[in-house]
Amino acid sequence: MPKSVSRVNVNNRSTTSYLNRSTITRGSSTASSGSVTSIARSRVPTRSTLTGSADSWATSSSVPSRLQPSRQSGRSYSALSNRTARTVCAVSEGRGVSATVGLCFLAIDTGECVLCEISDSQTWVRTIHKLSVYDPIEILIPNTSVEPMKSKLCNIIEENIPGAKIIPIARKYYNEANGQEFINTLSFRDTVDSLRVLTAAKFYAVSSMAAALKYVETQLNVTYAPYSLRVRYEANEGSMIIDYSTIRNLELLQNIANAKSAQSLLGILNNTNTPMGLRLLKSNILQPLTTRPTIEDRLTAVEELTQNEDLFFSSQNSLKQFQDLDRLLTSLIAIPTNPTMKKSEQRTNDIIMLKQAIVCMSGTAASLESARSELLAEIRELCLDNNISTVKNLIDECINEDCQWAKTAVELRNQRCYAVRQGRNGLLDVARQTYKEVTNDIMSVVGDLKDTHDLDLEIRFEVARGYYLRVPSFGIAEREIFPDIFINQTVKKQYTEFTTMMLLKLNSRLRDSLTEIMLMSEQTVEKLIERIREYIPAFYRASESIAMLDMLISFAHLATGSLKGYVRPEFNSDGTLLAIKNARHPVKEIVMMKNGNQFVENDIYASKESSRFQIITGTNMSGKSTYLKQVALIVVMAQIGCFVPAEHGSFPIFTALHSRISADEDTDVTSGSVISGKASSAFATDMREAAFILQNLRESSLVLIDEMGRGSSTRDGLAITLAISEVLVESQSTIFFSTHFRELAETLNARPGVANLHMRVDLVPQLRMLYKIVDGRNESTPHYGLKLAQVLPFPERLLNRAEEVSHQLEELAKRGNGGKMTLLAKRRKAVQEVFVALKSLDEFCQARAVGDGQNDDDDDKTEMVYQWLAKLQAGFVERMTI
Repeated sequence: MPKSVSRVNVNNRSTTSYLNRSTITRGSSTASSGSVTSIARSRVPTRSTLTGSADSWATSSSVPSRLQPSRQSGRSYSALSNRTARTVCAVSEGRGVSATVGLCFLAIDTGECVLCEISDSQTWVRTIHKLSVYDPIEILIPNTSVEPMKSKLCNIIEENIPGAKIIPIARKYYNEANGQEFINTLSFRDTVDSLRVLTAAKFYAVSSMAAALKYVETQLNVTYAPYSLRVRYEANEGSMIIDYSTIRNLELLQNIANAKSAQSLLGILNNTNTPMGLRLLKSNILQPLTTRPTIEDRLTAVEELTQNEDLFFSSQNSLKQFQDLDRLLTSLIAIPTNPTMKKSEQRTNDIIMLKQAIVCMSGTAASLESARSELLAEIRELCLDNNISTVKNLIDECINEDCQWAKTAVELRNQRCYAVRQGRNGLLDVARQTYKEVTNDIMSVVGDLKDTHDLDLEIRFEVARGYYLRVPSFGIAEREIFPDIFINQTVKKQYTEFTTMMLLKLNSRLRDSLTEIMLMSEQTVEKLIERIREYIPAFYRASESIAMLDMLISFAHLATGSLKGYVRPEFNSDGTLLAIKNARHPVKEIVMMKNGNQFVENDIYASKESSRFQIITGTNMSGKSTYLKQVALIVVMAQIGCFVPAEHGSFPIFTALHSRISADEDTDVTSGSVISGKASSAFATDMREAAFILQNLRESSLVLIDEMGRGSSTRDGLAITLAISEVLVESQSTIFFSTHFRELAETLNARPGVANLHMRVDLVPQLRMLYKIVDGRNESTPHYGLKLAQVLPFPERLLNRAEEVSHQLEELAKRGNGGKMTLLAKRRKAVQEVFVALKSLDEFCQARAVGDGQNDDDDDKTEMVYQWLAKLQAGFVERMTI
């Protein structure tokens, strides 16, 4: 597949292909990629029944894989991996245009099962990379992907994984229910609940697991004891892991309350003009990049589009004429098993659409003539690929130059009829002449009817009916007698439609002529398509580049359309600092602006040393959940290469995003409770998702938790929440944790890396939310629940009693724990915070020392540093002498 991959076909991976960079060539007319050219010529293996099995669920002879090494400077993908165990892989692919692939790798010798589900491009780069890493010896593919013709994915695997044996098996063994049953019965007991959450919406991965285990059990006589198989879900390298519940809670793809609403991250980012661009945008939102060079390349391209107005508008306009190239190319490489008249017409339509697409590609390349960023220049070059020019010449040899895609039925019919150049087939030219004469006869008959009956007849055309007539219904009502020559009268809205016997006969002759034209044109068109298939990889690369351009333009549109402006994110090299100044929620900001309101900006800061675990307290409706979601959405936007809504943003690279935000009751019986296996309560859902987060934590994870433990009693909820929080603190992950448990903030305050914040409220003259986050615990409104109740129409006596009870409980709590943290813990944290502050000062001074020049304000900055050190010293002494 060396010629079918390029830098811009990165769905969510590095802009440089997994394949060797030197293998990306242009202008060659040879069909080195097995992804397309071999589809029409591949030999389909005969179907046979396995010995000892009455059901032919697999063939005894596998599809022969290519024995020669891949064309990558003599290296094959197998050379890139280290085979440590005998591995069987089951592959399943989505049947739609979107290239979703499910993989299950089963290591026979080590008892390990790895599940993957990848949203890939049409060249399946990420899938091939994953296969090359695990290097399976047998690859199971549904027989429907091999018979009656091989799919693109099957050919690509054959070309690029030469050491593996491809085995077709019956489609029915790819069963999601069986896969879920295997997860429940074979995986370790302590990972079952986590796997349920992670594979909840992974149909292709789970069904592949069912096929792999059934094959191993039936053909290799290998079975596993219950709860003994190491099953894990692994996201594709180079992309962030986002679990299903987080996708839903953060409303990445659709609004929870209204699925049709545009109030989601996809809704505000989607200004795409092509179906390919929209699919790529969805894939990137679900799989943000984790490779910094790739992100920087995208940001550079978006920055150029925002700064060059002519480049932005010209490239955007060039995309509006594109059809769905992925669907078109898929149709071109498919060979119909039962040719029909409709399919013949579709083949001609495909050629006309391809001709139109080539014109659009040249327009896109021309619009990018002034582009300077590396990614935009790469897109321009891919649209000018020599193979595309070769295909254009092939089409011009057979198809009329003035033949273009038409939208109306009659225009499209005429375009198909006259698509093939005159002189290519003598009999075809005669049939066209007959078609023209019949069409002229129809127009002549309609003209005679107008003159004879003095009616304002309007001729119409439909594919099923052919030509027919209609007049406004009020014109017929004025006539006492309607001519008998008009038959098959039907009333549709304000028109009466009808025809005549002569018109029916001419329509029949016209259809016969058209059938004859299509059958003779089909021979020429099929020969043309066979020649075009050799160059299809170039069109796939161009399609992916156009999708990438469309997505980048969509990002630039959002960045330039905001009144407050978006900023290019920066990525720190050490990956320890998250710092965003005046950040805004990207979705709520747009919604509030439409209603004439302003979104309240907040700073976001998290450091691995001092504030990796942030406890956020505040009253109900003060904006805690919005703040948490805002952090996650901005991180996702930054890692897909989009500008972010802030004045400044510095980010680490997060490799995983987990959340526990929604506290709704889980009524999905299929998901199951951790205890009963039926619908889960809010607390059971809390615990299941918390267990999933803890099992999948890594140092580069971003975790958002909102109101954990409130579904149980206060004491039990606090105890479990505190225990979970202590594990999270030790994980070194970046965690934002909102809670109503004030005791949690007090208890964890002495831990290194813990920071307390709260959402400010105004108590004068009455409780008012400010939606502003500030440092420290929520001391200003210790009984904010009572404050909120006071604005509601409760009896004064009830409110007084509630306040009295609250104070009594608070006194009991203070006497129970001494009301203070230990002195040792306070001093430890003071030392740790001073260490972090001095380390930051050292980095600042080193950065200033890099420059040789002397600035005028150096003396002022030095004085500020001295003042800051004096203040730091005074605070440290005060805390140590308590």
